[in-house]
Amino acid sequence: MNPTLFEIKRLEETRFDYRDVVSLIHLSFQERTQQGILFPCAVIQVEEYRERMNNGMVLVAIDKQTGALLGTAATRIRRNSKNQLFGHNEYLAVHPDAKRRGIASSLFRERLKMQIIMGAEYVISYTAEKADSSISYHLKNGFRKIGLESFEGNNYYSILFRYQISKKGWINYAYSSRFLCAIRFSISSFVTRSTIKADGTPTRIGKLIKG
Repeated sequence: MNPTLFEIKRLEETRFDYRDVVSLIHLSFQERTQQGILFPCAVIQVEEYRERMNNGMVLVAIDKQTGALLGTAATRIRRNSKNQLFGHNEYLAVHPDAKRRGIASSLFRERLKMQIIMGAEYVISYTAEKADSSISYHLKNGFRKIGLESFEGNNYYSILFRYQISKKGWINYAYSSRFLCAIRFSISSFVTRSTIKADGTPTRIGKLIKG
């Protein structure tokens, strides 16, 4: 799809609302559900989404010709323990009939512009380790795999990605390095798999460590 055939806007600038966005998210993640990956966003309800986005920003991709909703992406600007601002990317979804046409990457670029304006030093994002297309999307757009985590109630391990905006300082440089991030990810993956199961419950080793 030619990028000029769709436009990216903030949700509040359009005729769409949270119900439309959640319906699109559900439709987009049906494929993951069929693969046996139980993403929480595949069943998220409108009120829960509204609450999570209370201090967030929601972007939508709209077909210029038909006015149809083609995609959406959200972000929240948060602070870490060092008081640094960072963006937390969530709820990227593209209509099944509009996938692989550059919409997801366009949403990423527009989201990144706003995160930079807001002063974010880096961006994080999670996806399931078996979600191949999502992993490819992150890597193609400059994210680095930095960790493996497991959340209670899921049935998969989650890859933690980081996109480094600020390059100042050793730590920020380290997160920009493909080699150093690969080492960090390998260590995290080993520790997580050894101590936590995919569903977030501890392994035998994890139970021993906890005492």
